[in-house]
Amino acid sequence: MNEIRLSIIIPNRKIRIKGPVTKTISELSIFMDIFTICQHTQSLPKPGGLLDQDGLYVVLLRHALVCQDERRQLDEAKAKQEHQSVNY
Repeated sequence: MNEIRLSIIIPNRKIRIKGPVTKTISELSIFMDIFTICQHTQSLPKPGGLLDQDGLYVVLLRHALVCQDERRQLDEAKAKQEHQSVNY
């Protein structure tokens, strides 16, 4: 899950991934595509409610949401800091 965090929080940095790199990057890319589509369509990957979803996907979706929120907070703090430095 660290790879998900790094891809969201630090999107422009090269990520060092342990293990089979191409498989991990491929899986991460597929998951992030699914996450993005689910978020934009306000739906879940499989039919049914939250309890009908694969447990791993629920954990990954939750982790991605937490990371996105952290990224948003960092962006807001940076914008606020830049705005304050311009006003002084």
